[in-house]
Amino acid sequence: MDNIDRAEEREDVADFTVEPYSEENEHKIRISNGISLRDLNSEGIIFQPEIEDDSQWKEDQGSHYFANHLEEMERLLEERRDREKETEAAAVEDEDLTEFEQLKKKMKDVTESRDGGVLKKVVKVGYQTEGSVPAGATVTLHYSLALEGQDEPFDSSYLRGRSERYKLSEGQLIEGMEIGIRTMKKNEKAMFMINWVYAYGQIGCPPRIPEEAICLGN
Repeated sequence: MDNIDRAEEREDVADFTVEPYSEENEHKIRISNGISLRDLNSEGIIFQPEIEDDSQWKEDQGSHYFANHLEEMERLLEERRDREKETEAAAVEDEDLTEFEQLKKKMKDVTESRDGGVLKKVVKVGYQTEGSVPAGATVTLHYSLALEGQDEPFDSSYLRGRSERYKLSEGQLIEGMEIGIRTMKKNEKAMFMINWVYAYGQIGCPPRIPEEAICLGN
């Protein structure tokens, strides 16, 4: 057996093949009892580490972790403080906004020119099909149109008691509603903020709809 090679000794490797167990070797695992071949063939062997008291080891490991990751933890805490400040600032800012202005911040522009004339918020997701509602399509919908500060909508199929059918691109609906409808999917529910340019114009429709009226459709 003289030709067996010996592994090169390295300081960063604990080599248990050459180092016998001793009480000075901290946290090294040994088999508490001898292995019975009969147990090995029947029930198997359970290996249990003999560490009398590992509480101090756990405490040391924990303190070492926090000491070694202090910079990372400070960065995470700083990010959390920044998010809390942003949330508080946003809440204070929203207090000075009107109901429509607060709602606008949660809506998406759906006009082709991205001029903010028709904003959308999905209330209930519909069937995820490809494409959009084509021009000239016939659609069936329930809707309400309201102005900011009004207790009741000025136009509502819900109040009339039944859904209504329209053909797009024939002037049956205001332009903003048609733009919004063409972004929708089947069974989708959505809310739209429609600027007066896409609604009833600069003059409005007196006396019910004032000039430059912004409409909320849902």
